[in-house]
Amino acid sequence: MHKYRLEKIRLMSIRSQAKIIGTLATVAGAMIMTLVEGPNIGLPWTKQAIVLKTYPAELSLTAWICLLGTVEGAAVALVMERDKSAWSIAWDTKFLAVVYSGIFCSGIAYYVQGVVMKERGPIFVTAFSPLNMVIGAVMSSFMSEQMYFGR
Repeated sequence: MHKYRLEKIRLMSIRSQAKIIGTLATVAGAMIMTLVEGPNIGLPWTKQAIVLKTYPAELSLTAWICLLGTVEGAAVALVMERDKSAWSIAWDTKFLAVVYSGIFCSGIAYYVQGVVMKERGPIFVTAFSPLNMVIGAVMSSFMSEQMYFGR
C-alpha cells in the first residue's frame, strides 16, 4: 500500500474515524453550499457593488483581468529573472504552449467563470475548480505524460 502513498484505514482507530468524519463533513459542506440557498446573512461588508453587475461587459472585464495579470507577472519576472536569454522569443512549441495557455486557460476560462458567477453565484464556480486538476491530468495523458497514483 505504501507504494501508492495510500493510507490504511482502521475503523477502530480514533485518527481514522476523525479523518473519515472530516472528509464527510467537507464533502457535505461543499454540497450544501452548492445546492442549498438559505436566507441572506446580511454581513455589513457585503454592501459593496458586485463587479459583474456594475461592469456587465464580461469580455472586456476578462481582457482587463488578463492584462493586469500580465503586467504583474512581467514585473515579477523582470525582478526575478537574471538570465537575458530567458527573454528571447522563438517560434517553437514552448511559445505555442504559452499562447495556448494564455488564450484558453486564462482568457476563455475567466470569461466562462464570469458568466457562471453572474448566473449562479461564486459558490457554483469554486465548487467545480477541483475538476480543473482532473481535466488537466486527463488532457496531459493524451500528450504522453505519465500519470501516477498519489500525485
